[in-house]
Amino acid sequence: MNRKVERDTMPELLRLISIFGIIMMHLFGIYRFESSGTNLLFGIGINTLFNCGVSIFILISGYYGIKFSVNSIVKLWIITVFYSLMQVIVSMVMVTHEFNIRELWLAFFPFSTRKYWFISSYLLLMFFSRFLNMAVEFLEKKQLGLLIASLAFVFSVLPTLTQLQVMNDCGKGPLNLLLIYFIGGYIKKYDVDMNKNKIVTTLLGLFFAQFVMNCITTKYRGGWYLPFSYDCSMFIVISSSLIFLLAKKSNYQNHFINKIAKRTLGIYLLEGTIEILMESIGVVFDFYSPLLPLYITIEAIAIFVICLVIDSVREILMIPLFLMLDKINGILKPIIKIVHYRILD
Repeated sequence: MNRKVERDTMPELLRLISIFGIIMMHLFGIYRFESSGTNLLFGIGINTLFNCGVSIFILISGYYGIKFSVNSIVKLWIITVFYSLMQVIVSMVMVTHEFNIRELWLAFFPFSTRKYWFISSYLLLMFFSRFLNMAVEFLEKKQLGLLIASLAFVFSVLPTLTQLQVMNDCGKGPLNLLLIYFIGGYIKKYDVDMNKNKIVTTLLGLFFAQFVMNCITTKYRGGWYLPFSYDCSMFIVISSSLIFLLAKKSNYQNHFINKIAKRTLGIYLLEGTIEILMESIGVVFDFYSPLLPLYITIEAIAIFVICLVIDSVREILMIPLFLMLDKINGILKPIIKIVHYRILD
């Protein structure tokens, strides 16, 4: 019997580090406008380091390739609705203390309400993945490179240099994710590689420059303003690509880490709910405390672990439902494939 090939662990570890960094950024969000001194520098620092997390998620998806699957889309919708409903219920019980039928109804449509902008954009990538993968597969190296360069110039370079955004979404939308997806596919197709020392040196330079410029813009605006850490910033696009290139150099494999990394989606969907819950029970720290970075780090670790446990339980509870969906998919898959190919033809 052939053993299942274990997926490389470094990209999976990157996903875990990225989601932890996203939790820290979200936690600091409630303090960002009132913070000053070292606390403000800490906030700018974690955004400089970790706001490339979403881009890293999509680079990994582009590298391995998203496969179109109705079954996967349905499962994604079910998981997202589950956590969307949980957040609404927690908010009503712990915060507003009011029953809101409209919020409950909207919880069933998290994609159209942009409640989870990343999931909405990722769903579009899933839906058009066959065509995106065809572009990566059939375009010649020069053509694919020109496509990536064109997308990068319009949606990353220009917004960074002019501070005028084409889509006005700070890169939190499908077009920026499309650019990152193509970069991941390009890296895979042409086995892009760089010298490790050059990657590390370039990354340090980029992080330093990004940090300094974010400090300058915050000082100039008189408050929190980090345009060079936006998802569409060319600093984020370049640094996330370099981090991925560095990670893919390793052939390290660890089943435990790979297994935990599967919880990344659940952690992303759930962490906001746990933050609301913690705030409602009084887990809010002094804005001016010199220990604020430590408190936020400890709270981020706690949220990460809580989300990990809850999502593991959620997976167990949904096993019967997902097994039923797999059986239905097995029956309908030939029909869906015929219709899909006839549409393409």
